[in-house]
Amino acid sequence: MRYASVEYMIRGVRAYLAGPEALMATDHSALHDELRKVTEEKPGPLSHELSAVAITKPRPKIIRLIGFALAIPLVGGYILPKILRRDVLKTAPIDSRAVGLATRYNRILYRHDRLPEGFLVERDSRRFFSLLREVAVVTKDIAFNYGRLKREYKAAYPTLVSDASWHARFATK
Repeated sequence: MRYASVEYMIRGVRAYLAGPEALMATDHSALHDELRKVTEEKPGPLSHELSAVAITKPRPKIIRLIGFALAIPLVGGYILPKILRRDVLKTAPIDSRAVGLATRYNRILYRHDRLPEGFLVERDSRRFFSLLREVAVVTKDIAFNYGRLKREYKAAYPTLVSDASWHARFATK
């Protein structure tokens, strides 16, 4: 249910697919500033209500492994009938993937174990399937363009990593 993360990964793959010339033409400082403004899936202070939610005790590792394995054929729970998914708010460590929880539950509060910080994610089937289609498209594009991209990046490598390139990119303007 971490849709924004997937959107930015897809964006990064598309930037790679554009080739080394496009990579060098990117204003990385402006891109970084733009990405820094994204608040979705970014830890922040929790509301009083969310701070009061008790941290869920992790299940035994074998149970988590089974949940992870079942996530694949169940497409992360998106093909489970609604009656088998629960609307109970579960918590997960902020640095975890919580794949098993995401298969069965519709909402997960990723939270820090010592600080009142975290973020809430909720199941959005429409967004999920839209992103799944985009992942399929970029995967296909990588497969079809790999040979060309390998040649282009290999030829551009000396320029991409040269001192002059780095100085030009990061020199104060």
